[in-house]
Amino acid sequence: MKFRSYLSIMLVAMFLTASSLGQNATAKKNNPPLKSRKTPAACSVKRLDKCALDVAKDQAGIWTSPLRVHTSDARWLVPFAGATGASIYYDKDAMTHIGTSTTQQDFGRNISKYSSPYVSFGTAGGIYLVGAVTHNDHIQETGLLGAESVVDASLLAFGLKLATNRDRPYQEDGTGKFWPHGMRAINTDGSMASGHAAAAWALARVVSMEYPDRPLLKLLAYGSALTVSSARVMSRDHFPSDVIVGSTFGFLTGGYVMRHHSRDYKDSFSYSLAPSMGGLGGSYALSLTITPPEDFDLCRALQIPGVHFLRKIDSGCASTRR
Repeated sequence: MKFRSYLSIMLVAMFLTASSLGQNATAKKNNPPLKSRKTPAACSVKRLDKCALDVAKDQAGIWTSPLRVHTSDARWLVPFAGATGASIYYDKDAMTHIGTSTTQQDFGRNISKYSSPYVSFGTAGGIYLVGAVTHNDHIQETGLLGAESVVDASLLAFGLKLATNRDRPYQEDGTGKFWPHGMRAINTDGSMASGHAAAAWALARVVSMEYPDRPLLKLLAYGSALTVSSARVMSRDHFPSDVIVGSTFGFLTGGYVMRHHSRDYKDSFSYSLAPSMGGLGGSYALSLTITPPEDFDLCRALQIPGVHFLRKIDSGCASTRR
């Protein structure tokens, strides 16, 4: 009964989490014809420096996101926290009921072998190549943003591994203790969170958001991510809670990358945070970059009654110089 209760709690909480996250996602415009996108993506194989800069900005924004939590975020934070807490509590019982079947473990390991973050990154690269060969800008963007989301999710999962320092199911007594040896030993390959799950769900989210009107493609993307997540538990490489955390953060990371870098979100404001360091002075700062929509009219915006205090800046608008 414990295991059935555990599964019910986990599945319901994950459903509520996914539903809440879906409601929070920014509405996306209908995709224009695939061949009509002419604006090249800022990040490209010819400008890997911009790709690296995008990843650096993503990481700064992702790790500082707790500072921007609002009351409305409780719609997904509460079910996520509930799912994680319940799964951690029942992790040991779950692994006991899953059993140690050799066939089951071999199946999980075979799936895991072909679904590592490197494979997810390679899949995104393959999507980009298909777009390059067919001269399809939309597919190229999907590949680029998919690869970026995989890198971001993998870095996030690695950071969580260092922060939680959790034993894997096959280590020590199999209970998945956090910081079992205190600060004396840090495990760089800890159990929480699952890097495989994070990468798979990040890529699936990008593909699904790029093609919102392709239900079969979305089913394939999320179905593949769910298979990868399940395989990590079946192979006894992760506890169910590790997979829940990895999947959720991968899903969130994919959405973050899309909202900040996809051309379909150029009609909304976006912002990014990035650390900067001074030269001889040795000063440190955190720069905030606000990107307005492509059709944003600053001169018109400065005429809004609520922004009187901005009218004295040298904006280049004659009507604002007083």
